[in-house]
Amino acid sequence: MKTQTQISTWEGIRTDFIEFKGERLPKNAIAFLNDIDAFRSKVGTPCLAFYKGDLLTTSDWIIVMDDGFYYKVGAEYMTWYRDEKGEIRGKANWSGYNLKRCTLDNLLQGRPIKQDPNYQS
Repeated sequence: MKTQTQISTWEGIRTDFIEFKGERLPKNAIAFLNDIDAFRSKVGTPCLAFYKGDLLTTSDWIIVMDDGFYYKVGAEYMTWYRDEKGEIRGKANWSGYNLKRCTLDNLLQGRPIKQDPNYQS
């Protein structure tokens, strides 16, 4: 299995996650999202993704969708990821700034996620 460490495009954060830059998510990423029915809003699309390990076989994904409003009132983004027990979790964010500062910066570095200060529901 190919594993690499890189400097993320997220302001130089050192991480084991690699930003996915393809046009379409691979089947294993779609399976990750289908495991928790992440397409149930019918309008959400993946807008950012990171993976750890081999692109075509990994189940370790962080995927940001643009349908946070479906899950939490006024939210802009929903981030899906695996927790330390391997269970898929979701985190809503109300702005791009807090998506980065409260969620992605911490997930990419293996730290606990911070509450979004714009939480409204």
